[in-house]
Order: sequence, then structure tokens, then C-alpha cells
Amino acid sequence: MLGRFSRGMQLSIPARFRSQNQAVDVDNVVVAIEYFNKDISRVMRLLEEVPMNKVGTGEYGYNYIIPETVNPGNYIVRIKAKQPGSVSGILEATDHFEVVDSSDLPQVTPDKPLETVAPEATPQPEPVTQATLANPPNIMKAGAAPSGVEDVILDVYNSPVGGVHVNVFDKNSFIPNSPSNLKIASAITDPEGKFFVNLKPGDYVFSYKGINLREFREFRKVQ
Repeated sequence: MLGRFSRGMQLSIPARFRSQNQAVDVDNVVVAIEYFNKDISRVMRLLEEVPMNKVGTGEYGYNYIIPETVNPGNYIVRIKAKQPGSVSGILEATDHFEVVDSSDLPQVTPDKPLETVAPEATPQPEPVTQATLANPPNIMKAGAAPSGVEDVILDVYNSPVGGVHVNVFDKNSFIPNSPSNLKIASAITDPEGKFFVNLKPGDYVFSYKGINLREFREFRKVQ
């Protein structure tokens, strides 16, 4: 959580990109702020995607003044970037902050910047190999890590599947195939099929979509 703020305060949004524990630069880093409008049951944008400022190797930031007109509640910060040298390698990270009525709340410094791991570039299999993976991938249950969920995705031959997009949605408000579903977290599997998402305890819908694979969903409870 980035902290609790009142209207008119400045929110500092940091992001750090790393690969193999080393800071790395990425392309087209943008940030957006979203919230769920209960009146119309839709996800709305408080801030459309805007470029973040580079402050160092793999380090980016953006300062946002919270408008006087916003309602109290939770707001989602969504950061996207493009993996260098990749046509479709999109990196994503999310966090949230809370707007409250009280104007005397101190601004809370986040424990650490939003962080995402850039997957290593790997050659894509030939289309004929991908065509053999017509069924949804098997999900090897690894359980809940201390601060989220860590898992491995395997194909029907029990081989790891890299490059699978994993999206996590709130189960209570999820509507199949609706563009208004609130995405809580996302990740991309590494060459070993592994992924990690940082989640609070609750009920979620996990969506898995790989290259030339049909989407597979499951409900998961995080303790």
C-alpha cells in the first residue's frame, strides 16, 4: 500500500524494474490510477495512462496531486512497461492507496517501490509445437507464499510453459468476458513456468493465457 492521503496531497508513485537481481531499463513506462464505481459497477480511470519520469537505471517515478473532487476510498495504481527488444512483452505491476476525509493525516512513505521482474528473452517454439498445446495448462498447486501466491504452469507433457499471462480478478465482482472486471494483480511466467503475484487474503479469479493457448480460469482462495 502506498499510504493514506487526503484531497490535495501529493502522491509519489515509484517503480523499479529488475532482472536477475539487477536494475534494468525498460521502454514506454506509463502509470494509470483506477477505481471501482459502485454506482454503475464499472472500473473507471481517475488518471489516464501517462509517462513516468526516469530517475535512474531501472528507476521511474511520477508525482500526482489528489484532486479535491475525489471521493474517499481505495484507488488502484497500475504501471505498465515494455520489455526492451520484445514486440509483445508487456510488464505490469499494481499497488493501491486510500483517500480519506481527514486533512491532517501524514503522508505515508511506501516500504518499497512497485517492482516487477523482466523475464529473460527466450526463443518462441515453432507454431507446430505450440499447436500441440491445445488444452489448458495444468496448474501445479504450490499454495500461498507468505505475501502472495507462487505457482508453476505446465503443459500436457508436464513441461514448464513460459510467457503465460496470469491475471487475477476480484471474485465477488467478476463477470466472465466483461471489460470492466477489476484486475487486482498480474504476472508473466518465466522460462521455468513460474510466476508470483502479491495478494491479500481473499477470494480471486485467476486467468491464464499463453501463446496459441485458449484462456483457462479457476477460483482460488488466498489465506
